[in-house]
Amino acid sequence: MANLKNKLSDFSEEELISFLSEGMLSSSDILRGIGEDCAVIENSSPDLLLYKTDCIVEGIHYCLKDSPVLVGRKAIARVLSDFAAMGGNLKHILLTIGINQKTSPSWLKEFYDGVRVILKENGANLVGGETISLPSQAPFFCAVNGIGVVEKEMVIFRNQAKVGDELWITGKLGGSLASGRHLTFNPRCREARWLKKNFPIQAMMDISDGLAKDLPRFAQQNHCGYQCFLDSLPLNEGITIKQGLSDGEDYELLFALAPEKSSEMLSQWHQFFELELTHIGCFCEKEESIPFSFSGFDHLQNFKDV
Repeated sequence: MANLKNKLSDFSEEELISFLSEGMLSSSDILRGIGEDCAVIENSSPDLLLYKTDCIVEGIHYCLKDSPVLVGRKAIARVLSDFAAMGGNLKHILLTIGINQKTSPSWLKEFYDGVRVILKENGANLVGGETISLPSQAPFFCAVNGIGVVEKEMVIFRNQAKVGDELWITGKLGGSLASGRHLTFNPRCREARWLKKNFPIQAMMDISDGLAKDLPRFAQQNHCGYQCFLDSLPLNEGITIKQGLSDGEDYELLFALAPEKSSEMLSQWHQFFELELTHIGCFCEKEESIPFSFSGFDHLQNFKDV
């Protein structure tokens, strides 16, 4: 406890999670836990179980002027993006909402309409949850607990890559909040499973906090350094390199692949998908790493302005 920091803003998210989870019990059926896109649990069936929790909060993940249908959709899509990064399929969700006396029943109904549509599109079900009342000034929030499965041969972890592997991303980066794409993005479930089925994907994660935050995290988990080809970044129209790296809320896939497989992958990819697929860098020795001069989104750093 002598090294305990005084304020939350003194921590990064990773440091706080490590600090709070220290000493937690574990068991042999937990293949992956804290630090992955989803927890991976062995069970009696041939498939692995996937668990994920996520939340959205008014004023952070959406604005009052946003469509409640799209807000509900986003609540589920965020979880689906994590399942995609693991190569798995979402099956069931539990939904907890926090409402106050100002919450409109019609707004809430439209919110659930958005939840219903995206669950139906992905073959998943709402099986329960919780509703709690909040003080009148408290923002609406929704917590989603996702349960799913992935075949043992299809699971993709974050930390199986090595020095020399190429780094690839799907889609384009930057400007998600300004354009509204943070509400309408499509989780890359089909693309992730196609990649894993056809190629030896070494490691994968989804980009939600900005590439400048997620790529260093990805490299650290693989005990590698990284080099990013800034001139090769696929950016949305009107977006600067810095915005593309740090805006966040892109929900694209970042993955590692051995270089001898990349040409074949790219050729086959364009036969099935119109979505862009871009080689953006590589894993390297730690001493050869070229770090970014800025980072992406970190929730705890918001406290520095308070």
